[in-house]
Amino acid sequence: LTSFVMVVNVGKFSLGVCVLPSLIANVCVIKSHAYSVNQLPAADRKEASCGSLNRRCFFDLTKSVVQTSAMFGVLCTPHYAYADNMPRPNGADYSNTGSIQTLVPIISLKNTLLSVQRLVSTSLKPTISPELLQSIKTILETTGPYFQSSKQSVREEKFKKMFDEYSNPVSYKQKFLDQNAFLVYYTKGFDGPKRPSIEEGEVPIQTLQYGFRNDAWQAMDDLLSELDFGLTETIRTDDLSKLIDRVISAVDSYISLAPSSQLDEAFRLSINKSI
Repeated sequence: LTSFVMVVNVGKFSLGVCVLPSLIANVCVIKSHAYSVNQLPAADRKEASCGSLNRRCFFDLTKSVVQTSAMFGVLCTPHYAYADNMPRPNGADYSNTGSIQTLVPIISLKNTLLSVQRLVSTSLKPTISPELLQSIKTILETTGPYFQSSKQSVREEKFKKMFDEYSNPVSYKQKFLDQNAFLVYYTKGFDGPKRPSIEEGEVPIQTLQYGFRNDAWQAMDDLLSELDFGLTETIRTDDLSKLIDRVISAVDSYISLAPSSQLDEAFRLSINKSI
């Protein structure tokens, strides 16, 4: 018996359905009936389309879905489906984007990572001791709320929220390109006669910020996973050091997009805050 999984998008939701051959057969019967109804004279079409065969096929189709779920124990839970080229809602406050106030937490994150890296570099052992591991986790957990949860989804949301509160908001043009990606692609960005393609121009700062933010989270997620792994297994010092370097590099790439006029003041405020 063969089957496959079909993903159905309904508005903002996506639903995975395990499909059996019997289900496909019932769909084909309905399509066949619909085709035959369309060939009838207009006077007979309404009566035929409301006939018992159409209702019976619909019932059989529904029954097949129920039987499929019962047979394979499939529990289909709807969830939001998002394109990953646009920021997802995470509760970020956009009232102070681009300000020194919202840049300070990101600078503080970098300072914390540098402190952790210095702590790891002082270890002369090839593996991380339980005492050193606990010290690292304590430093991280006292820095920001994104380290205090054991749930990966909560960590990710709070971590990205911090970056989004500083990042440039998504522009109307970016929203238009995202919502009309199919049209833009097949018209090659046509924006009217003798006008340049709508896709031309420099890459928006927000797009770069979004990319570096994602890179920083991927690196941070790997680091946190390694620290969690260290609670039960031995982790190597050089492996942990490389993971920390990855996060610092990604955060540095994000910070490099900030105006130089803001960086000195943000660094000063972040140091005073830590003292």
